[in-house]
Amino acid sequence: MKVLFVASECAPVVKVGGLGDVIGALPVTLKEIGVDTAVVIPAYKPLIDQCQELFKNRLLHTEVRFAGVSTPVNVYQTVIPKSSVPLYLIQNETYLSNGGIYGSPTAFAVSQNEVNRFAFFSKAVTSVFLENPSCDFRPDIIHCNDWHTGLLPKLTRNLIPTIFTIHNLANQGFSATDIVDKLGIYINKSKLLSWDAEDSNIDFILQGIMSADYITTVSPTYAKEILTPSFGEGMQDVLNAREGRIYGILNGVDYKVWDPKTDPSIKKNYSHESLGGKGQCKIALQQELNLPVDLVKPLISFIARLTTQKGIDMIISLLDEILGLGCQIVILGAGDPSLENRLRMKASDLEKEGFFQARVKLEFNDPLAHRIFAGSDIFLAPSRFEPCGLTQMVAMKYGTIPLVRRVGGLADSVESGVTGFSFENFNDSEFMDSLKRALNYFSYKEEWKKLVLTAMQRDFSWTAAAKKYAEIYNLALN
Repeated sequence: MKVLFVASECAPVVKVGGLGDVIGALPVTLKEIGVDTAVVIPAYKPLIDQCQELFKNRLLHTEVRFAGVSTPVNVYQTVIPKSSVPLYLIQNETYLSNGGIYGSPTAFAVSQNEVNRFAFFSKAVTSVFLENPSCDFRPDIIHCNDWHTGLLPKLTRNLIPTIFTIHNLANQGFSATDIVDKLGIYINKSKLLSWDAEDSNIDFILQGIMSADYITTVSPTYAKEILTPSFGEGMQDVLNAREGRIYGILNGVDYKVWDPKTDPSIKKNYSHESLGGKGQCKIALQQELNLPVDLVKPLISFIARLTTQKGIDMIISLLDEILGLGCQIVILGAGDPSLENRLRMKASDLEKEGFFQARVKLEFNDPLAHRIFAGSDIFLAPSRFEPCGLTQMVAMKYGTIPLVRRVGGLADSVESGVTGFSFENFNDSEFMDSLKRALNYFSYKEEWKKLVLTAMQRDFSWTAAAKKYAEIYNLALN
């Protein structure tokens, strides 16, 4: 069985969010259990400029017809680092290799140019992997991921089985209706496209949901939530119509990357069998960030893309109150410029007022993220919604106790009072009540240690998820 993963990110080569982590790990684990996998992503300009070693092996040169014009395409072949899984990069100056990774730091579709980019990418994938005899990987199944590949199941309908994974339903990818003309598809010959175009746009994620053989989401709870108006993003009726083909599979963590026992980025390695290094990591983090060194004071962390989905706006509004509980806090992330500005101003105000217990880093910094996970005591994930979330599972591995809102994958992975703390409704009072419970627990060192040890021993490796995906691939083939 050969499965081609098609996505916009693949860690560690390209990573903006959790999608990159999934695509960098799941195909590798599937290969370990006997599924022949490969991954294809666009060859973004930053990759071409900064990672020339990825482009040593040009597999083929071809042309892809889009918007009535045949456009040159180069396909390069390498492997996902530290694996044998082939990674293909499709280069095209007009659509794929002429800008950054996304048009917006929030990773939401923000322009028709970005929509054109990923429509072209889908057409190129079809042309290269299903039609070109020079391609050395001919899949039995195509596994599509998020709105960027939403039109691919439609393009390949009746040619090959497709799986469509929803990583974030809120990001749907709307396009002007002429996008289907550019792809060489006639709206009036498709009832689905005609219906979708009635509101004068084409919704990429809707097309993926309706055209794929099976749909998966990245946690069991999120698979149920998106069938409701509260989480369905206006798609709940469409999703309910396909409920029998929707499966929720909790994402895993790549413990080859995220393990304090072997992590080269942290001050001192440690494990649940020997916790001593965690204190050294806390001191090192406080020193690195110029925080007062204090092992007794709880150090709280937040690491995420800065969007309102993640609840960072609530954290900003409550920062004074949080610090008033006797904590230190570290925030790492980048994203929505307005949220970045609010954080920048708040951090400046705190320093002017003489508060030196908070540090804000407005950047994507993977090595620093490792050190924050290792050096902090409590990790915040108060999301409005969360399809899966990986950070809470990473935090547990590092003995950093997650405080989460009980939604999506956060509800599936954190057991309140056993491996973390949770609250039900998105509001200030419930969040603060949960934080106060966690801080009270922190003051009882032996009880806190039991909590830490239990969290560290929870297994969120990719093997279980990979086996479930293999079952769905077999369903699609049969």
